[in-house]
Amino acid sequence: MVLSKSIRNISVVLLLCFVHSTQAAVVTKNMVTDYGMQASNAKPAIDDALAAAKSYLNKKPNDEVVLYFPAGTWNVEHPSTSGIYIDDWSAGRLTLRGESSSQTTLVFSQFDQRGIKIRLTDHVTVEKMHLTRPRLYTTQGDVVWTLNGTVRVQLHDGFPDPVWLANQASSLTHERVLVPFEGGPLNPVSSEVSTKILFDDVVDVGGGLYDFTIKSTHISTSLNLTTGQQVAVKCKAGTQMVFGIHAHNTTVQDIRITNSSQDGVWMRESDQQVVRRVTIDRGDPINGRLRSSPSLPTGSTSGRRRVGVISW
Repeated sequence: MVLSKSIRNISVVLLLCFVHSTQAAVVTKNMVTDYGMQASNAKPAIDDALAAAKSYLNKKPNDEVVLYFPAGTWNVEHPSTSGIYIDDWSAGRLTLRGESSSQTTLVFSQFDQRGIKIRLTDHVTVEKMHLTRPRLYTTQGDVVWTLNGTVRVQLHDGFPDPVWLANQASSLTHERVLVPFEGGPLNPVSSEVSTKILFDDVVDVGGGLYDFTIKSTHISTSLNLTTGQQVAVKCKAGTQMVFGIHAHNTTVQDIRITNSSQDGVWMRESDQQVVRRVTIDRGDPINGRLRSSPSLPTGSTSGRRRVGVISW
């Protein structure tokens, strides 16, 4: 009987050891103290951290690795690839976590490469960050006149050069449009008729004036523009800030996005996604003016538009 009791005690100990060994652990790594992340270019440290996390989780598939990005502004230089590329990742759980969307900022340098790309993954979370790019990818101004398929626009002071934007969009085969909007400098809202007017070309004629050559199929619509009408110049010169494809059990939350050159969050051919508390902001005023946001519902004064999330 004593032997039997001892065997039972050993069995309980072994069972407890087994349960303990299979419990998920959460391993948190600080991107600065553990990987030497630099504010001038965080990309090398990010790549090193992702490689280490993937190797660890392949050995410990029940665990979670949290890569913590401390408060601060971290520039990510990525001329020919996504800023953060999480690829072919099915073991364990990975979380990219900032201090908060008001304290941790990632600046993705390349507008024509995705900020964060998540592909062939399971259980990835991105949270508590401000994601941005180094410049604004829309511009705006006031109509001076319309004549014979040309619209002359006086650019609002300090806003980006529309010639540069148009050229980028042309190289990426994206449409280039004028979109009317209304409201005051700090309260721009969509026009009652937010018609897109496509243009073929734009020329700088000096003094902040630009002549837009309207696409032939849109000339009649352009004639409805009146002197003083505010118009946004939108070219979609770039790619998404967060993009997922075949990304399962993905969570994007508590994120602020500014200077987005396309959709803020785009999940494609993915399932079990959670996108919450994500905002795309206009950013700070430029010389006393907020950027227009033609996708805002008429009458909105929030200064934000809904996150662009597409899932199919």
